[in-house]
Amino acid sequence: MYKILKLISQLPEIKKSFHVSGGGSFPNFNVIYNTEVFVSWKENMKYELSKLEQTQFVDEFLKTLDSFNGWRDEKLFKDIESKAATLKGNLSDFFDTKDKNALVALIMQILLDIEKDGYVYLDDDDTRISFVPKYRRFLNILDEQGYFSKFTEDVTGGYEIELSGKAFMEDNLPIQQEIQVNVPTMFISYNRGCSDFVDKIENELDGKCDVKRDKNNIGDWKSISEFMRTIRKEDFAVLVISDAYLKSVACLYEVIELIKDDKWDEKTMYVIWDDAKDIYNGIKRLNYIKYWTDYCNELNDAIKDLPPSATYAQSEELKKAEEIRNNIGEFLSRVADSNNPSVENVISRIIERLEK
Repeated sequence: MYKILKLISQLPEIKKSFHVSGGGSFPNFNVIYNTEVFVSWKENMKYELSKLEQTQFVDEFLKTLDSFNGWRDEKLFKDIESKAATLKGNLSDFFDTKDKNALVALIMQILLDIEKDGYVYLDDDDTRISFVPKYRRFLNILDEQGYFSKFTEDVTGGYEIELSGKAFMEDNLPIQQEIQVNVPTMFISYNRGCSDFVDKIENELDGKCDVKRDKNNIGDWKSISEFMRTIRKEDFAVLVISDAYLKSVACLYEVIELIKDDKWDEKTMYVIWDDAKDIYNGIKRLNYIKYWTDYCNELNDAIKDLPPSATYAQSEELKKAEEIRNNIGEFLSRVADSNNPSVENVISRIIERLEK
């Protein structure tokens, strides 16, 4: 019986099967009655409706489904959408308490916008829900928002869940939009030479978190520095560290902003490029400290005899460089002390970290 909700959720896709028919001596009509996808959906819906108590509403729903013939399909489809909305918004009138518990798995799929079966499903015909860890955050959000009257974790790693009345209300079913606001955010800091790899990270994380990166989040003529400073506000940070990254004022300025957060190391993940593996050698790490010391000295020498009003931008860059010089040694020691996955495995490890 709970398959009815799944069928209702398919209506927006079914609607796309409308097409124009007619011509010649016949007027043009927008029809759907003879399309394979609609016929299949209609028969499945009739079958599920036939399992319900045969009220006047159910009888009218069935008659409407049998009325499609190509002449007034658009009007009939609107009627179907209206009846489906009524059914979905008044489930408690159509299912007894035991049946409502059997709806939990499907409603979870609708609420969480899960496309593949099996991530959340009914276990042993009771209210226990098994789930993939990445949905723990979403389930907690739904619980906080009042969609469960019972929400307790069991010893098998699943949850016992009973839906509250709110979960059966029509106004509350487009919940994925609310949840999407609450997905974790991730700032990716990288040098442009690693852009292709960062594209791959972003693609793999689609739907799992809200990725923040320069090419997507800095609007035309907007401040790059202001965007860089947002790194410490995000839930996670991924630093793609290459040799060029460790010699870039812009990249390491993001690092400096990040470490201003007292808990920065708890939310930060590193991707170590092959040409940056010298950071694992204590002596070779000194080369980066020397690089920034030399850079600061050279920049200072270039501007010290010039008017301050003419070298404001260079003076600001010197301040950044000096801050980098003063912090890079400790930063690289922290990175080297981290158990960093290989580049080949790091994306899957990032996903695992998000799912915890």
